Order: sequence, then structure tokens, then C-alpha cells
Amino acid sequence: MIPSRTRRSGSRQLAAAILLFCFAAASGLHAQVTNASVSGTYTFQLGSADGYNVQFNMFGQQVGFCPSGSYKLPFGYYCYFNPTASDLTTGTLVADGKGNIVSGSSFINTFDPQEYQCAKKSNPVGVCPYKVPSGKVWSSTTAYVVGTLVDYTVSGKVLTFQAVKNSTNVSPSSSTCTATVRPPNCIWDQVYQSAASGVPSTKTDTMTGTYTTQSNGSGVMQIIPTGATSGSSFSILVQPAPLAVGQMVALQGMSFINNENSSTGTAVRVK
Repeated sequence: MIPSRTRRSGSRQLAAAILLFCFAAASGLHAQVTNASVSGTYTFQLGSADGYNVQFNMFGQQVGFCPSGSYKLPFGYYCYFNPTASDLTTGTLVADGKGNIVSGSSFINTFDPQEYQCAKKSNPVGVCPYKVPSGKVWSSTTAYVVGTLVDYTVSGKVLTFQAVKNSTNVSPSSSTCTATVRPPNCIWDQVYQSAASGVPSTKTDTMTGTYTTQSNGSGVMQIIPTGATSGSSFSILVQPAPLAVGQMVALQGMSFINNENSSTGTAVRVK
């Protein structure tokens, strides 16, 4: 349910709300909680903070993203990690009262737009993020400005270049940036692969899972999206009463090596 990308920290507001709920539930815990105490249909909401890698040119303008550690950067370009994204997961949990999350359960991950769209605050170039190939062939009669992308054939191979200086009738092969030749002494910088982040705006899927509870209301829930081999784990705190519509279950992500999950939220029984 929570993507396998690294999570940083949960929503402070949600965490505070869950903490208050935990104190309230613990102070009034008289009924014994069992797996049967989690039964019916619940709607849930989870908030989590996330980060992403932004790609800039040598002028400090955003040109796209750095989707992987092995991404090949153009000369003079660099990546910057930004930890300020906030993602939201909403959905429905159907519990059978026997420790299983069953058919009818689903979720929607809504990702922060700044994870996949170039942001105005980052002074992006006109074409951002850039794509390889660009689909536009260089022309000697076109006036190009910084950020423009063109495709140009070099030694029989179509390569893609991005302008790092305004020009007209200067081909990429005659003024290409290198490790030792940088603007203003070059006009075209070769870009090797598309700079899209790979993050979608939303992700929707169905899921199943399991849960176990203890008599004091604490427990663990594991959610696995349909077709996935691994999922996300949460510590839960079950409100012992009412065992009906309005019952609340607090959710706190559990982190493991290479899969930090600090998302926090609440499920409320609606059926």
C-alpha cells in the first residue's frame, strides 16, 4: 500500500491526533480486545512525508528529476534532494473478524505534485522535465533559448541536446559542452536519458492482508497490494468500544531495512 520508496517522517498533525487517541483508549481500556473486535468495513487515511531528487542545470534552473542513483547527468548538471513532499493514502479496509483483511479492500496513493512536476519556485526551463529523444529536429533557421531540446544526428546516431545558451544557426556538433568546455564557451549540452521522476500522480489498487491483536488493544496489521510479493506493516491500537460504526483504529507505520514506513493515520468503521 505504501510504495517501496523510502519514507522519511509521518504527518505531525496526524501523529498528534493518534497520540491523543492512544492516551484516551489506554485510559479507558476495560473490554478485552480480540481479532473479532476488528470486523466490518473501515475507511482510512494515512499521511506521510517523502523526498525526491530534483535536477538542475548549471544556472540553477530545474530541468527535471534524477530518478535513480545510476542516472547519467549532462555536463554541469546536478541533483538536489528535497525532503519536503507530503503524500496521502486513503482507502477502505474490510476485516473479517478472524485476523484477515479481505476482498473489497482498496487504496489510493495521491503523490505530492512537486514529486513529478517541475515547480515554479525552482525557476524551471521551458521544457521540464526533458525527454530523450525530444521529438524536435535541430534547424539552422530556428532561434533557440536556454532549455530548448533538439535531436541531432552525430555519426549516424540521433542524439538529444539541451541549449545552455541562446543561439541561432549553431549546430550541437559545433558547440558541444564537455567536462572542460562549459558555458559561455559552449551552447549545447547532451542529455542522455529522460529526466521524468517516474512518480505517478496517483496509484490505485486492491489489497488483502492480516492482523493480530492483544487484549490491551495493541496489535499488528500487514497490508499487501494485489499481485505484490511484499507489503507494509503497521502497529495498530484498537478502540474496544463501540464494536460498531464509529469504532476507531489507530495506524502507525512500522519500518524495516530498505523500507522505512513512518506513515500515520486512522481507520474508522463505517459498516
